[in-house]
Amino acid sequence: MISNAHTLSIRFVVLITSVSLVLAGKTTANAADIAALQERAQRGDVDAQIDLAEAFMDSGNAADAQNWMLRAAEEGSRVLPRGVVC
Repeated sequence: MISNAHTLSIRFVVLITSVSLVLAGKTTANAADIAALQERAQRGDVDAQIDLAEAFMDSGNAADAQNWMLRAAEEGSRVLPRGVVC
């Protein structure tokens, strides 16, 4: 079970990541890339979940990006999306 402190830490990292990616101004992924990543991410591929979060952020979809970053973190990923420095 994840403690409240751990959940808050994950949410903080997700928030900082979201802001960092928006400020970084990354290029937009196409719909086919997002669909392929989403298929892998839904099967539990944590790397794909992080890549999908980045693709959603690149396309301006911060809500879905945050959901996938949180899901990757909850599944044990200790890797932060590109451009994020802690």
